[in-house]
Amino acid sequence: MSMLMMGLKGIGAVLLFVLLCPILYTVRLNDRKLAVTVRLFLCVPLRREFDFSGESEEAQEEMAPPPEVEKSKMDDVVTESSPSPEETVENPSAETEIMEEMKPDVSEDMPPDGDNGPSVWQQIEFAWTHGFMRRTFQDVKRILAHSWPGYFYITGRFGTGDPMQTGIIAGVADAVMYRETRYIEYDFTEKVNTLEGRCGGFINPLVILWIAVRWMMCGETRAFWHFREGINHG
Repeated sequence: MSMLMMGLKGIGAVLLFVLLCPILYTVRLNDRKLAVTVRLFLCVPLRREFDFSGESEEAQEEMAPPPEVEKSKMDDVVTESSPSPEETVENPSAETEIMEEMKPDVSEDMPPDGDNGPSVWQQIEFAWTHGFMRRTFQDVKRILAHSWPGYFYITGRFGTGDPMQTGIIAGVADAVMYRETRYIEYDFTEKVNTLEGRCGGFINPLVILWIAVRWMMCGETRAFWHFREGINHG
């Protein structure tokens, strides 16, 4: 019994450590790619990049076979799979059987009689009038407020080639977003754009779990699911 209790305490300690350990994230965006880095347990990095330059698409187009080859392959497949005219004449029901097989089976998707439940619009109306949507938006707002980036700034060089236009942009940026744009180096002689935006923050899994559990156990959520099941239509 003592070994079981020690095992349960160990599992609980591990779960508590996982839930209390924050998840750090950083996002870097420029005109060519978006890079997202997530650090688990403060030391395990997970990185994902999304390339906007189009180089990967060009590589895929080079590796793809010519359209003539694909068309010839499809013609061969259709010729092999389709029955010959002689077979159709000898067996008139062959074409009918093929058409029957191609028809979608909608009997499985149809709900049984007496178990249709409320429609989508009825569910939306119930969620709106009984506070389910308002409670959901409030909890989503809490999650966004908790996981909102703690910092954001833009670095790099920027210039439009026109000194007057570059000066206007620099003045507006300093007036509206000075803290975020103070690291930008403006070029008043050349047209250049090497800007890169960076932001980052952290997410506490325990806070997210607490908000999700409260949302699932609140009266608005339970009333909505009961309404969907046909238990409470009031």
